[in-house]
Amino acid sequence: MISVIIPTFNGKHILEKTLQNNIAVLSKYGMNDIIIIDDASTDNTASYIQSSFPTINYRANKTNLGFGQTCNQGAKLAKERILFFLNNDMHIKNANPKTIVQYLRNPKIFSVVPKIIRKTTDKEINEALTTGKWEGGWFSAELCPQIEQTGLCTEGMNVLWACGGAFFIKRDTFIKYGGFDPLFSPFYFEDLDLSYRGWKSGKKTIYTKTFECTHMHQATIGKLFDQKKVDHIHRTHHYLFIWKNIHSKPYIIHHIMTIIIKCLSMQIRDILAIISAVIKKTSLKNQTQFPKVFSDKQILSQFKTYVDVL
Repeated sequence: MISVIIPTFNGKHILEKTLQNNIAVLSKYGMNDIIIIDDASTDNTASYIQSSFPTINYRANKTNLGFGQTCNQGAKLAKERILFFLNNDMHIKNANPKTIVQYLRNPKIFSVVPKIIRKTTDKEINEALTTGKWEGGWFSAELCPQIEQTGLCTEGMNVLWACGGAFFIKRDTFIKYGGFDPLFSPFYFEDLDLSYRGWKSGKKTIYTKTFECTHMHQATIGKLFDQKKVDHIHRTHHYLFIWKNIHSKPYIIHHIMTIIIKCLSMQIRDILAIISAVIKKTSLKNQTQFPKVFSDKQILSQFKTYVDVL
């Protein structure tokens, strides 16, 4: 029914907090094809998994490939027809796989994202609720947890993208669309890129509250990369996402004008990100092209009501 893919990199200390609970919940609902893909960890993750959870399908990359490619490796090993990508820093609280299976029988549904609660110092936000807009020559992809305080938050509602930390997708669909694009290695924007390609081809990503996880946000990234590096990767991949996925001529012209302004006004962080993005863009491979059912404007117009809540 559902294969579970857990990518990890030097995350033994996180797995020690989440894995036992998650395996218990997954097994309760018959999700026993659990695959852990270790992205060349050096923290004894292998010995921990093999000694504590010998029945798990554990594989280790010889070299560090980044989040997206590690997930792609897991997809190749999956036995079931639905994939559940689950970050090592996710703690499953509630589960209802029957709802997931039912949703994904619909050929118009690309992926399903469960409720994902991120706890902050003073509140909890649902980071599964996502929206987007085009403004100021820029694609803004944003969390919109405020939707929960309105009548707009409903079971099965459309969301812009499925958070890479926890989402469901049919294995055949994931493979057909080429999985996560290595262009966005080591992390950030690979999930938005995949979901947006689904939207372009007329398939939607939806939200379900029948499955719930708690997310210890950036528990891995925060320990392995300093904030300056994380911000630079995020900014670089933001440019790459726009260059790869936005095809509306008015949007492209507006974006070029924005880049010129940023360069002329010496916005150093953006200039460095643009240079990095140009260098990475040379590695962009031709992907399988699907008919463009929705334009950028048509996709984003579906989320205008959500944007107005922000």
